Amino acid sequence: MSRRASRSSLLAVLTASGLVSSSGCAPPGGAPVVEVPAPSVGTAPARPAAPASSPSSALPASGALVLGIRDADGEPVVGREVRVVDGRGAVRIGATDEEGGVFLEDVRSPFDVLVEGAPPTAVMGLTRGSVALVLDERDPSPPPPPERLRVAVLVPEGFGVADVRAASSSLHGRGAAVQTGATGGDVVMLEVEHAFMRAWTSPRERARLRVLVRDARGGVAAYAEVDAGEVAAGDVRDLGTVGLTSIAMRPETVEVNASRIPPAWSRGAAVELAFDDGARVELGEGEGEVLGVDVPAWPGARLCVRAWAERPAGTGPDLHAGARP
Repeated sequence: MSRRASRSSLLAVLTASGLVSSSGCAPPGGAPVVEVPAPSVGTAPARPAAPASSPSSALPASGALVLGIRDADGEPVVGREVRVVDGRGAVRIGATDEEGGVFLEDVRSPFDVLVEGAPPTAVMGLTRGSVALVLDERDPSPPPPPERLRVAVLVPEGFGVADVRAASSSLHGRGAAVQTGATGGDVVMLEVEHAFMRAWTSPRERARLRVLVRDARGGVAAYAEVDAGEVAAGDVRDLGTVGLTSIAMRPETVEVNASRIPPAWSRGAAVELAFDDGARVELGEGEGEVLGVDVPAWPGARLCVRAWAERPAGTGPDLHAGARP
């Protein structure tokens, strides 16, 4: 049975390739309900939004709007002009700061956002007071080489077929690795490529590694959190064999509201655990609007869902918002 929780975050992602997505997270013990926003791709300017009903977590009738804008590599987009057309037709203009943020006052919901670029990105019919956008852009300069973190994991005796996942995190880097098909008593060797952001300039920074082992039959899992020491570009570090702690799992049903997506578009969602330092451990993904997943009761972790929809290959861009014809 699904336990609904208030949506603590929403990420609206729109790219010129015809991909739109969102994500939502719930506090420990809760399940998020995620809504995929209506797609709008093209070079046309954003039009005034027509009045529409808004969820309880939406921007008030008129209030402050906080935007965060990053590129496809997760880097902040700096110095980019942003235009917002709100439900009254009023236009607000700002520019992203060094963190990719824009703060605009007196915006009425629903509203449209246009981010300048080649091509520009438009997202229409938004209602939330805090929105993060990811542009389909990348810095052409190469990132620093990753650090390779190697770890051995002993699958607990009694486990059936299991999957073993590892995720690393540091202030300017992330990494992940997975191996499936192991059984109880097997030793699994994982190598995590800890990739750094392009903006990273420090010689070293401290990292953390998280490991999850799940029995495919459900009900039981084991986890570990390891201090990976100081990581640096191009290094290789052997962390040895990690010690695992048993942990219970609960069945959870996650709902994805894709009612504003055109029927011909493909859609899917991924469920993951998120941690305060930015680390994410993926639990699985699938198609459809209802996903069943066994969720480990990992202390301090939030259950998050990333949902997306993509227009069929070979079709042209849509200019569509759910509140307007």
